[in-house]
Amino acid sequence: MLADIKKKITKLNKKGIKTADIIFLFFVFSFFLAIPITVIRPAKVYSVLENRNLNNFQPFNIKDFIKGEYQTKMEDAISDQLIASQTIKTKVLIHKNKTSIILKNIFFNSKECDNKYQKVANNFYIFNCSDYLLYGKNINYPLINETIDSYLNISIEKKYFYFIEKDSSLDFSQTINHNDYEEIKKRLGFIESDYLKINTYDDYEKFMYKNDHHLNHEGTQKAYEDIIKMLKGENEETLQPIDEIKFDVYFHGSKSRVSSIYNFNEKFTVYEYNLPNMETYINGKKQEYGNEGEYFNGNYSAELGINHYAKFYGNDYGEVIFKNLEEKSGNLLIIAASYSNSMNKLIASHFKETYVVDLRYYKDFDFNQYVKENNIDQFLFIADNTTLQNLDFKLGGE
Repeated sequence: MLADIKKKITKLNKKGIKTADIIFLFFVFSFFLAIPITVIRPAKVYSVLENRNLNNFQPFNIKDFIKGEYQTKMEDAISDQLIASQTIKTKVLIHKNKTSIILKNIFFNSKECDNKYQKVANNFYIFNCSDYLLYGKNINYPLINETIDSYLNISIEKKYFYFIEKDSSLDFSQTINHNDYEEIKKRLGFIESDYLKINTYDDYEKFMYKNDHHLNHEGTQKAYEDIIKMLKGENEETLQPIDEIKFDVYFHGSKSRVSSIYNFNEKFTVYEYNLPNMETYINGKKQEYGNEGEYFNGNYSAELGINHYAKFYGNDYGEVIFKNLEEKSGNLLIIAASYSNSMNKLIASHFKETYVVDLRYYKDFDFNQYVKENNIDQFLFIADNTTLQNLDFKLGGE
C-alpha cells in the first residue's frame, strides 16, 4: 500500500505538484472528512484524562443562534467530539506541565526546596521538591452546621468516628496540628473517635498515593487496624497482608486527571489478604465488589488515566452489603465516601453483616429507619475535612 502511495506521489511530482502541497491537501481532506464522521458516530460522554463531562452537539435553536450561544456550543462540541481531540489536548497539557515542572526544578536548588511549597499547576503544589502532588495547605473548609447537627440525635449508642487526614488539612512547613479532627470530634460527640495520624511529611508519603487523594495500601492497612481496635478492642486480631503486589502499570489518580500532570509515576501497589468468604450485594443486586481477582491474574488496563483504585477495590455505590459466610457476630453500618472502598472488605471480615452507605447517592437517608430495619449494632462514620462542608452527608428522616 505504501509503495502505491509513493508511486502516485511521484507521478504528481512529475506533473509539477510538490510533495508539500500533496501533504497539505491530505490533511485538509482528512480534517473535513473527520467532521461528518464526528457528527455521525456515537458521542463521547466523559473524558477520564480531563476528569470532566464532554460537550455534545445540541439541536439547532434559532434564539441561541441569534444570541451567538449556539455557535459557541457547536465549537465546544467539535473541540470535544472531534476524532483524537482528547488525546491531542491531553498530550499538549502533559508536555506543558512537564516543561513547567522542569523549569521550576532548574531554578530551585536543594536548599530552596527545604520545607517549602512550590506551585506546579493551577491549585496544585509539591513540597520539598518531592514528586507528590498536593492540593495546598490548611485549606479552610467551613463546616456546615446542618450536616453535623443531623448526627447528634441518632438512635444508636455505639457510634464511632474515624477521620482521614490529608494534604489540604495540613501544613507541612510548620509543626503539624490536628485542628480539623479535634473540632469535628468535639462537635459530633461520638462514643469514640480516632484518626489517621500524619505527624510529618514522611508519614504523608508513606500512607498516600503520589497523585491521588485516597489512602494507598499502607495507609489502608493502618486505618483498618485503627478502626478495628476502636470498634472491637485491643485484643481483636486483625488481618495481615500475605504479600505485597506491585502491578506493571502506573497509577495516575484524581490529582493527575484534574491537573493533567502525568509524569509523577507510581506503580499501582496493593496488599494481598486471605479474606473470608462473603456474599456482596450492590444496590440490592448480588454481585462481586471490586476486581482483585482480575488484577492478580494480570487482567487490567494500562491505559493512561485509568482509576485503578476504583477498578481494583470497587467503585462508589449508594449501598454495598457484605454478608460474612464465616461465624461472626454483629451488624455494622458504615457511612463514608470513597475513602472506605479499600478497607470495606477488611472491616467486614470482623462482622456478620456490614452495610456501607454513600450518602451522595441519597436525597433523604432515614438513618434511624435503616438501623432498625437491618438490626445495626454499631455505626462507623468515616470522613475527611471536605465531607462535612456541604449537605451531601446530611442525614434525613425524623
